[in-house]
Amino acid sequence: MKRMILCLLWVTLLLSGCSAVQSIKTALEPAPVTLPYSEELRALLPDKPHTWLYDGTAEYQHRMSLTEVFGSESQLIFRVSGEVMDQSVGEVQADFLFTLDYVLTDQAIIQKQGNSPLMDSDYSELTLIKLPLTEGTTWSEVVYDSAGRQHAVQSEITEVIEETEGLQYKVRYDRVGSAYFEERVLQVGKGVVHFEKVLLYDNEAIPVSYDLTEAWAGIQVTEMPVGQEVGQGASSNEGVESSSTSQEGEGQINGVPISTAPDRDPQEDERQLRDLVQSFNKAWVAYVNEGTREIENFITPDGFASKVVAQYKRGISKQRFDEMVVNRVTIQGDVANLRVYEKIVKITGEEEEVLEYHWIYEARRVDGEWKIHGYADDPEYR
Repeated sequence: MKRMILCLLWVTLLLSGCSAVQSIKTALEPAPVTLPYSEELRALLPDKPHTWLYDGTAEYQHRMSLTEVFGSESQLIFRVSGEVMDQSVGEVQADFLFTLDYVLTDQAIIQKQGNSPLMDSDYSELTLIKLPLTEGTTWSEVVYDSAGRQHAVQSEITEVIEETEGLQYKVRYDRVGSAYFEERVLQVGKGVVHFEKVLLYDNEAIPVSYDLTEAWAGIQVTEMPVGQEVGQGASSNEGVESSSTSQEGEGQINGVPISTAPDRDPQEDERQLRDLVQSFNKAWVAYVNEGTREIENFITPDGFASKVVAQYKRGISKQRFDEMVVNRVTIQGDVANLRVYEKIVKITGEEEEVLEYHWIYEARRVDGEWKIHGYADDPEYR
C-alpha cells in the first residue's frame, strides 16, 4: 500500500511540475576567470564535464548534466539540466525535463530551481551548505515552496565523513514547526551523492530518497569570463563550425582528448555526422519496435545514449520515424554537437500521436568513426 502511495505522489509531482530550462550558451575561447568565491566550496562541485545518474525510492531515477559554468561579480553559477526517467513507459503525460542552478558564493552553495518533476527540495531556493565546513555549523533562512508559501528553515552540518574518494558532509534542513525535513550528503568533486526528505501524507511522514549510482564525463562545459554576457561570443552561423583550440591544454577540450590532424576535412566530418544521427534514429525505432540491437553500432559504449538503450523498457506502443532536420553542426577535434529537430509518430493500437523533439546530440570520434555519446533537450525550444 505504501509503495502505491509513493508512486501516486510521484506521478502527482510530475504532472504539476514544469521545466524552466534556460539556454545553453557557448564561448569558444573564454579568458581566464578570477572570481571572489570560496575554493573550499568550489571543490565540492565537479571541475570537468559531468553527468550524474541517481536511483531512488519506488524505482525513481533521474540523470542530469552540467552544461554551463559562468560568473558574475559576486558568484559562480553551475547550470545543470536533466530528465526524470519515465517509468510509465509513456503512459503518463508530463514534462520530465528540468533545470537547476548551483550558485557558488564566498560563503555558501545555493540551489535554485523552478517547478520541476524532481523528487528533490520543496523549496525554490535553498542554501545547501555554508562555511565553515565543520561539524556543528548552523544557519537559518526564510525560503519559499513551489506554491509560494514562506517557511523558516534551520540547517546544520551534522557530520563530516572521511571517505577514500573524498570528504563527505551530511547536512540536515529542518522546517520550523513541521515534521518536514530534508537531508543531503555532499562529497568533494561530486556534489550531492545522497538526498532524503519526507512526504507528508494523511498525517503520516513517508521517507523518500535517492542516491548517486553513476557519474561520468558528460556534455562540454564552458566557463565564462567575469562580466561577459551569457552567450556572448557564440556563433550564430548555421552549418558546420570547426575548431581545434584547446581550453584545458594541448590536445584536449574540457578534458576530452582531441586530435588536430591538419588533413581532416570538416565538410566530410559534417556529412558523416548527419548520416550518423539519421542512422541512429532509424536504429532506435527498430529497437523500440522489434528489439533489434543494430543501434549499438552507432553509440559509444560508456555514454548516456548507451545507458538509455540498456534501461529502456519496451511496451505495447510502436514508433514511426517521420522527419529529421539537422540545423547546426559544431566540431571541435574529436567531439561534435548537433542541433536536431525530430518528428516521431507513436502508435498505440489504432491511435497515433505525433511527438516532436529538439535535441542537442554529442558525438565523439572513436577509432576513426563518429559515434553518438549522449543527447539533451535543446533549451532554445523550451
